[in-house]
This record gives sequence, C-alpha cells and structure tokens, in this order.
Amino acid sequence: MKTKKRALRLSAILVALLAVAGASYYYFAAYYLPSTQQETYQLFPPPSDASFILSTEPGLPSSAPVPPAFKLYDNGSYYAMAEIRDQEASLMMSTFMWNLAGAQGGVVMKYANGYLHTIVNLSDVNTLSSIQVMGYPGLMYGRELWFPFETSTSQLPALSLPRVINDLPDFYSVLNYSTFDVTGEIDDFSYDIWLTDYPNVTNLGAHDVEIMIWMYSQSPNLSYPFIYVGKVTAPTIVNGSKLDCSYRVYVLPHTGSATGWAGVYFQLQYPNYEGVANGEVGVPIKVLLEDLTQLMPKAGLSFFDPSAYYLNAIQVGMESYHDPQGSAYLGYTLYSWKIVVTRSPVNAKLNEIKKSTAMDSKTGFLPRVSTSSLNWP
Repeated sequence: MKTKKRALRLSAILVALLAVAGASYYYFAAYYLPSTQQETYQLFPPPSDASFILSTEPGLPSSAPVPPAFKLYDNGSYYAMAEIRDQEASLMMSTFMWNLAGAQGGVVMKYANGYLHTIVNLSDVNTLSSIQVMGYPGLMYGRELWFPFETSTSQLPALSLPRVINDLPDFYSVLNYSTFDVTGEIDDFSYDIWLTDYPNVTNLGAHDVEIMIWMYSQSPNLSYPFIYVGKVTAPTIVNGSKLDCSYRVYVLPHTGSATGWAGVYFQLQYPNYEGVANGEVGVPIKVLLEDLTQLMPKAGLSFFDPSAYYLNAIQVGMESYHDPQGSAYLGYTLYSWKIVVTRSPVNAKLNEIKKSTAMDSKTGFLPRVSTSSLNWP
C-alpha cells in the first residue's frame, strides 16, 4: 500500500511539473452519439510525415521537391500560398499578410511532425492602412472565388460548399491548437466565414457577410463603428466536454465604405472573456449562423435570410497586432481540424470520460489536447 501511494504521489508530482512547463492533459473523450447519428472527418493533418515550409521571406528555403501532400502556388511573398491534399478533402494555406506594406523578418507556416506551426516574426512594420491588423495567416476550406485564393478546395460530400445555410447539416468544427505571444498582440485566433446571396460571387459587396468566430482574443473589447448586439449561448466542445458557452456578438454594418460587406463577430466567453488560448474547441457553426436572423437587425441590417444565403468557405487563422515599436513575435500551432456531422440536434449529450498523462511520441511532452483519441461509439 505504501509503495502504491508513493507511486501515486510521484505521478502527481510529474504531472504538476509538466503542467508548469506549459503542457496540458491528454484527453480521451467519448461523445455519446450512436454511430448512425454522426460522421467524423479529419481535414487536418494530412496522412503524411513530410515537412513543408511556406514563407513570406524570399530567401527562406522551402521543401524541394514539394511533398506529394502539398501543391505550391507561390512562396516568398506576403501572399505565399499552397494546397494541402488529403484523400477526402483539401485545404488552401496562405500567409495572407494583406495589410503589410513592408517589414523586416517574415511569416512562416511550417508543417512538420503532423502539426502546422505558424510564426509571425516581424520588426519595422509598416501597414497599408490605419487598421492595426497585419494579416490572417491560415487555412481555407470551401470555395472563395475572390482574392487571394480565387479557387475551390476538394470537399467532403457531407459538407460541400457553397451551400444554402438552411440546407447545411448540423455539424461541429473542432480545432485542437495552441497559441503563443512574446511581442505584439493576438487580436484573435478564429474562424473567418463567408456568406453571399449568390454562389458564384467574385467580388464582395454590401449584401455579403463575413462571420468571425473568435476562440481566443487578447483584445476582445470592440468599439465604434462596431455595434454590440448582445450575447448568444451555444453548445460548444471545450477540451472534451460539451458546455453551453456564451458568445458576445458585435456587428460592423459595412467594412471600409458604404459598399463594403457586413461583419459579425462572435467572441467565445469561456473560461473568461478572452476565450481558450490553448486546447480543443468545437463550434456548432450552423447554429451560430442561424442566430444571425435575430442579431443583424439589432444593427440595422435586415437583408439576411438563411434560406437564401450561401456558406462559401471556412477559414481558420490568426489576426495580430505589432507593438508600438513596430515588432511582433507570436503565432499558433494547429494540431488537428475535424468536422463532426451529426444526424441529431447538436445539443445531444456529450460526456468527457477520463484523462490520461500519456506522452506524445513526437514531442516528448504531453500534447495540448488529443482529438485523435476521440471515440465516437
């Protein structure tokens, strides 16, 4: 008995030390939905052990030759772009530093060991506009016929886009990620979702809608011209547990000018007003889109109709600010991105069943959260 207690104490000390070092528990979770009522698709990572680098820096060597899981479109520019290929679907990736006029350093998106590491390391930043955001390095699933992607990804039959919102299945988009910030500020780690009233839009206008869902933000308090329209509650997966989470919602009636598209911003309020910096978050995207019919009129916008508007694309990425000296060193790691299509309402019961302290063989540390170990009975 003494030996057993001593072993338990040593295990507890080891877990505590690893937690202090920045690691977190490895979650094994079961969401109690019958197998006939759900389908799980992994968008990221692809089934490849290859390494690949996408960068804004012209002198940074990239993979040569390009691994079969990737197709390179452009490297060494602020809009460096590639495609990540999988058997079921593909994703576009881009550094997309749309507001940079010039800077020292660069933005690197490195795929290695099954993870996507995105690092913004800049100094002497000059932006094209007075907007503080420098860009949105990230991934895109779906179809965007406007700049910068101007293309369509290979798609899941269960979630082919564009699709009318009312015709979408009930689904969770589940991300497993971590963020870091040394210099500058993470405005948001988020989804960027595009809605239009016509499926073949090539230029966005006043009746199109950009939806951002912020899982994490270091500057969540928006001011004029953003209009606060209240809070909504939605069932959200956080680190293996299903919770009824609150989202603060802001509306920007037009971006840039009277002919600019509208913006709606959902900010996750769990565990606090900043959201989840590191972990697993699953968002019921269709549920939030359906809430727009009640939210947008509060900002004077009454044109949205979920039976007529199309979901075109879902992006995942990070917006960030430089510090007053023009420097930024921050980023994120994406461990996985899954789509879980449910055949029953998204408020079906989900339960976390246990935690484990199993080591990640790739890193030697406890992973942030393991979605690869989700068991969907």
